Amino acid sequence: MLKPSRKNNVRESRLLSLFRSYGDRITVRRVTRKLHSYRDWLRAFALTLLPTSKAHHCNACDRDVAAFYRFGAYTLICPLCHAVDRERFLICALDRRLIKLPAGQLEILQIAPSEKGLSKRLSQAGNLIKADFEPGRYGPDTVKIDLMDMRRTSDLDIVVLSHVMEHVPDDRHVFRQLWSSLKPRGQVWIQVPLIYRQTIEATPSMSLSERDERFGGSDHVRAYGPDIKERIEDAGFTVTRINSDRIPAADRDRLGLLSDTLFVAERPE
Repeated sequence: MLKPSRKNNVRESRLLSLFRSYGDRITVRRVTRKLHSYRDWLRAFALTLLPTSKAHHCNACDRDVAAFYRFGAYTLICPLCHAVDRERFLICALDRRLIKLPAGQLEILQIAPSEKGLSKRLSQAGNLIKADFEPGRYGPDTVKIDLMDMRRTSDLDIVVLSHVMEHVPDDRHVFRQLWSSLKPRGQVWIQVPLIYRQTIEATPSMSLSERDERFGGSDHVRAYGPDIKERIEDAGFTVTRINSDRIPAADRDRLGLLSDTLFVAERPE
C-alpha cells in the first residue's frame, strides 16, 4: 500500500488551514470582487504574453508587464507573480533608501509572509523569520508566532507588518509587545488600509458583510485613520510616515503604485 508523500501531506495541511481561515469569511461582495478580479487578470495576463512593448514593471518578480489587474478598487496586482501594490511600494522604498536599514547582520521577522518578492529582499539583509498565527497558510518554512503574546520573541532588528494590524483584537497591546521584542533602534514597518478620519473599531454585533462593507474585509476588526500614528507612539515608539507620493508620478505609474503610507516605528536607544 502506497504511503502519502510528505509533499502531499504539506499540501493537504495547507488547504485545510486556508479553509479554516477563509471558510467563514466568504461574503457576496467578496465573491463578486474575486470574479471581477479574475476577469481583469485574464486580460492583463493575455496582454503581457503578446510580443509588444510593456509599459509597466513589477519589482517583486523583476519582470515587465503590459498591465496590472485589480482586486476591488484599491489593489493593483502583477499578472505574473501576483504581487500587490503595497509590496511593490515597500520594495521601492527599500531600493530608493526611503527606509534606512540598521547596520550589520539583521534579525528580521515578517508576519503573514505572502509577499515572496519582499521576503527575498529581506533575506538578503540578514536572518529572516517568516511567521504567522496560522502558519499553515504560508508553507512549511513559516513558524507560529502570536502577536498578542511575544514573550519568547526578542532581540529583533526589524518586524514587517503588511496589512496585519487591522486583524489583531487589541492593537495597543500588540504595539507594546512589539516594543519589548525589539533591540534599541529596532524598527517596525507597518502598512494598513487607511481611511481619512478617526479609526473605527468593529462592534461584536457587526456581521461579516457589514465588516466587509465598512472595513474592506470581513476579517478586519477596525479601519485605521491617521491617528494610528498616535496609537503607535503611545507604546513608546518614534514614528516616521513615508508616503508613496515621495516617488515620482511616472515611476508610480510604471510600478503600479497607488496612494499608500508606510509607518516606520523605531524603538529609541
